[in-house]
Amino acid sequence: MWHTAIVTHIPKVLQPTNCGDYRPISVTPIMSRIVEKIVVRTWLRSSIPTELLTNQYGFRPTSSTTAALIHLFHSITRMLESCSYVRALLIDFTKTFDIVDHTVIISKLAKLQLPGNIYNWIGAFLSNRDQICRYRGFVSKSTTCNRGFV
Repeated sequence: MWHTAIVTHIPKVLQPTNCGDYRPISVTPIMSRIVEKIVVRTWLRSSIPTELLTNQYGFRPTSSTTAALIHLFHSITRMLESCSYVRALLIDFTKTFDIVDHTVIISKLAKLQLPGNIYNWIGAFLSNRDQICRYRGFVSKSTTCNRGFV
């Protein structure tokens, strides 16, 4: 139960015509989500060095894409005060977490100051996860995945 994710698909467009027009949504059991919030609040936030969180806006409380855009606009405006132009390289990392190998995440967690049982719990949560897909009454075979969606 803790390792099974049911993936359903929500259309990204009004008239979906192929699989790429659907967004996979992982339905995690409520107990897993509650424990996840406790672990993040109690151990993870305090273990991550603050210098790694500078200018990070995703997946943080009281943060948003709006805050990121305000920061970008402010930075560009300040640069334009002393220079006539600003160059920017913008990269879209859409679905980045979906392709990160979970063993990479686990190795990064090993470098944090986490209690062994918390590290092991997160590792177990990310390892050998079973996933099925349910769409319009059809259910796929169970598949093991060690990264985001397969």
